[in-house]
Amino acid sequence: MTDLATGHTTILIADDHLVLAEGLAASLSSHFIVVGNVPTLEHLRAAIESSKPDVVILDISFHGVSSIPLLAKLTADPAIQARFVMLTGLESTALESAAFEAGAMAFLLKGAGTQELRLTIEAALEGRRFSDGAEQKPLLEQPSGAHGPALQVGGLLLRPRQVEILSLMLQGLTRTRVGRRLGISAKGVDYHLSELRERLGLRTLRMLLKWAAGHETELREALARVQPKA
Repeated sequence: MTDLATGHTTILIADDHLVLAEGLAASLSSHFIVVGNVPTLEHLRAAIESSKPDVVILDISFHGVSSIPLLAKLTADPAIQARFVMLTGLESTALESAAFEAGAMAFLLKGAGTQELRLTIEAALEGRRFSDGAEQKPLLEQPSGAHGPALQVGGLLLRPRQVEILSLMLQGLTRTRVGRRLGISAKGVDYHLSELRERLGLRTLRMLLKWAAGHETELREALARVQPKA
């Protein structure tokens, strides 16, 4: 097993979202060796066989196609020794169960902080399952307020992380400063903002922030529910 203290753990990222993949690589490169990104399922096996990574961070969906059937084949192949960390933008206990049944060691939501992802990778390497699903108790402590039950704002169900991001941006913080405050990359912030714009049908960040300003009281009340009490 790779000695985590040496910093020689190798990571292969498999994600069709280029911006997110680049953000993951940038946030992990100071702790692990990122050996590449695979943007298609068709090339994943070959990439694993050639780079022999310790851990594969695998998106659960590639252009609408589930990666779980391929995951089951890869984990059943004794020639492939990599541990798999599944990444998803959906909070679904059904997907979580399917991923674990297919051989995944971890199930993590996109936009998680670097520290949380590092803990997930270390748990996978040690053979310990990790899940941050709201319906299942995690095996490792999660950062307070990072995930949890959805919060309703303006008739839309938002993740606690999205509430935090919008609240901070309404205070005038830039994407970079928001990321630093929450312990996630600017790319992670972009992922959440892009998802919100898509769900609301808004073309620009300015339009999203205008929507948020119109629901500032609801955001403040939702934020109070996810922040730890002093």
